[in-house]
Amino acid sequence: MSHLIKTTYSACLFLIFCGLSNVFAQGDNGTDVPVIDVLKDLEKTFNVSFSFADSALTNVRILPFQGGVLDAHLSSIEQQTLIVFEVLSDRFIAVRYIPDKQVAICGYIKSKKSGNPVSEAIIQSKNEIIFTNEEGFFEIKGIAANDSVLIQRLGYQPRIVNVSSIRRQNCNNIYLTERISQLKQVIITNYLTQGISLGPGGVFSLEAEKFGVLPGLVEPDLLHSIQSLPGIHSFNETISNINIRGGTNDQNLILWNDIRMYQTGHFFGLISAFNPYLSHHVDITKNGTNAAYGRSVSGMINISSDNNIVQEFSGTAGVNMLNGDLLLKIPVSKRSSIHLSGRHSISGLWKTPTYNTYFERAFRDSDLFNPSANTVISDDQFSFYDYSFHYLIDLNETDEIRLNLLNIQNELQYTEAATVGGSLIEKTSSLSQQSRAGGFQFKKQWNTGFNSSFNLYVSRYNLNAINNDISQNQELKQTNEVLDFGAKIEAGIILGAQADLSLGYEINDVGVTNEENLSDPNFRSLKTEIVRTHSAFGQMTYESKHSGTLITLGSRASYFDKFGQWRIEPRAAVTQALSPKFSVDLLGELKSQVTTQIIDFQTDFLGIEKRRWVLSNDQDIPIIKSNQLSIGVNYSYQKWLVTLEAYRKNVNAIITSSQGFQNQFQFVRSPGNYLVNGVDFLINRKTDHNSSWISYAIAENTYEFRELQPVTFPNNVDITHSLAGGTSVTYERWSGSAGFNYRIGRPFTSPNPQVETIDGAINYGSPNSQRVDYYLRLDLSLKYHFKVSERTRGQIGVSIWNLADRKNTTSIYYQLDPSEQINRIEQEALGRTINVGMRLNF
Repeated sequence: MSHLIKTTYSACLFLIFCGLSNVFAQGDNGTDVPVIDVLKDLEKTFNVSFSFADSALTNVRILPFQGGVLDAHLSSIEQQTLIVFEVLSDRFIAVRYIPDKQVAICGYIKSKKSGNPVSEAIIQSKNEIIFTNEEGFFEIKGIAANDSVLIQRLGYQPRIVNVSSIRRQNCNNIYLTERISQLKQVIITNYLTQGISLGPGGVFSLEAEKFGVLPGLVEPDLLHSIQSLPGIHSFNETISNINIRGGTNDQNLILWNDIRMYQTGHFFGLISAFNPYLSHHVDITKNGTNAAYGRSVSGMINISSDNNIVQEFSGTAGVNMLNGDLLLKIPVSKRSSIHLSGRHSISGLWKTPTYNTYFERAFRDSDLFNPSANTVISDDQFSFYDYSFHYLIDLNETDEIRLNLLNIQNELQYTEAATVGGSLIEKTSSLSQQSRAGGFQFKKQWNTGFNSSFNLYVSRYNLNAINNDISQNQELKQTNEVLDFGAKIEAGIILGAQADLSLGYEINDVGVTNEENLSDPNFRSLKTEIVRTHSAFGQMTYESKHSGTLITLGSRASYFDKFGQWRIEPRAAVTQALSPKFSVDLLGELKSQVTTQIIDFQTDFLGIEKRRWVLSNDQDIPIIKSNQLSIGVNYSYQKWLVTLEAYRKNVNAIITSSQGFQNQFQFVRSPGNYLVNGVDFLINRKTDHNSSWISYAIAENTYEFRELQPVTFPNNVDITHSLAGGTSVTYERWSGSAGFNYRIGRPFTSPNPQVETIDGAINYGSPNSQRVDYYLRLDLSLKYHFKVSERTRGQIGVSIWNLADRKNTTSIYYQLDPSEQINRIEQEALGRTINVGMRLNF
């Protein structure tokens, strides 16, 4: 396998260099000539004299106008350039070069494949958005000649066109290239807020650049934002514990540019590790997952960066009370550009009140806040950062290359001091969490009916801790590492106007290492597991012309060579429009995964990170399998949207040590399953300036462990009832949002009131028979948008999380102290947290 991958990788690198040579070797093969030469010819032909500065016009080239009077020549030059002519007399004409000259443009948008007009295409400039008419025609009467417009239409590849290339007098044709596999339609846009859309099969899409304001968020944090969608929540408010229809976070497939990520949060889960202004598009799938994706038994969150090559330099920079960030989009040539981004915490400069609130929430249950007796903690330092690099190359009209790199880092360090034997001893403990990812993608459009893609990726996750215990004179070093490497090839075939087919193959190697080194007594534990998976997949989509039927059927066949096992996983998504207002979705899938997270409260990483990745061994850690079936109804009419979806989800071969038990099952490893039956319901009303929503979810999530007593009991993340609502408003330069979140508390297990301890251990009652108090949070956000210059826009925002400062308990568990007294531990969510941010877009 390694030889095959190296050979393929070398071939792709060769294609990169060939493509780069092609890009930089391209020249202008047209008939344009220097404008200075044209002016000199006009002077001779019409006996006039032009006055101008040679330096301003040296690099200006035009297509010369053939024949006609002098005015026609001058008008042609003005339309093609930033030049304005001022007639001083019958013979003398002044030539002025105005970079921001306002011009008028027009054109006809047509399909490159069929030549037919493209109606309702979006033409977006810096100052306005218009749509093409039924003939594909558009016109903008006032726009800077050095500007550009973005042309978009569902089913076509977006295109950026320079104003200087669009002539108003001719109203030229502008062609859009159709996308392969674009039968999928959008049911509704601006779902809950701007930038969120709902498609067939209940697939939600988030467009970061269009994203509106959601309650409690000063920045469009993607992984917090999706928790506003029905069926998705986090029982402890973190993005490292996202539960999609009752599944645990390690059962979600989280992709960044088709690379699986094993770390998703900064502040150890309190905020997203993905720069929200870099992430261009996010798809969230709860059921009916595309057959091209496996390796998870719950939901899928697919994050994609901006795939468009820019022709002008642009960027955005911002700062809030947690971090500062910068994103730059840099054109390299007409066919290539570089996107750079970086984000870093500002705690090294100023530990803001917001930072202090987050810091306490993240570490209050750790050794940092709970040191050993007679130990003093000092010089605590925490920081986080992420940066990314994207190189986008279009070798020609049909071939493209994308290179993506990402680094995510969290670092904590503090000093412990204690007096031992009359001497002061100081030692440093630290925790580092890092993810690095790289991907190479090559796509080719062979013809209008066939395309292919090749994806090579690597993802590496490291969690390293050094824990010094002065009182015990011990040093414990811990490591959890995941190395995920793979390649995928896929082909897309258009079978006709109503159907398309995709076929592909993926090979994936995952290695997981867990290591512990203890100094006194000397002890070392090292365990490495590797699983290689071969997967073939195929999927067909059919859309009827008149009956409103959209059917997607697929299957994924995976072979786990370490275990010698095959698994066939069919997928299905059917959408039927019953009328222009009503549609019905029927979804189903089988899925599996070989990675899971073990939760160990005794050998955690400094009491902060309690989870470590492990691999299936087909013995005490089996391959996890799931099946899900759902049916939903959507009603959309004018300003209203109503969705109702019922589902049944069964996940098999989980183990107790992956569920985070803090009761009588904490030290037990037993196989089992869980079953979730639920209904998601939402009402959304939107107008031009307002969107209001109320969502309700009811679910029953039940464990079954046949080796335990009792066999069945509520799941640790069983949230039987949850209710959320909100409203977002835009008015002139202001935008704001307010909302609430309510849910029943999660289950917990209390000691048996009759006999609380037996033989120095807690004697628990019935597992998960009690519940934490209900959760209620009110949030508010407000933004003001302003103009700095013609090219620069700004915004100032403020958000308040938990406006009422309500004490929300997320978990309850019990511990014995040294005197064998039972202590009740209550973990609390964030209190009132205010964040303020400022941003400039240029």
